[in-house]
Amino acid sequence: MYALLIAKDADDTAILSTILQRAGLAVTTATNVERAMRSWTDRPADLILISLPTENLLEQVRHVRAETIVPLILIAQNISESHHY
Repeated sequence: MYALLIAKDADDTAILSTILQRAGLAVTTATNVERAMRSWTDRPADLILISLPTENLLEQVRHVRAETIVPLILIAQNISESHHY
């Protein structure tokens, strides 16, 4: 199984990549959705994880959903009432 991890924070990327790899997944990382979607064309993923700041999270999800319907996991912190979907 192949996972695409989109994370801006280097520490988050390292931790999440290690967890996914230990679970037996091959992992490719990107620091933003645009870069991730470029790598997507070379190697489509079976799972996408997004760990990005919440201020544009819904917009980022829409961008990903415009490209694919694979399972998507969002990892967010400090979500305010205005970000509940």
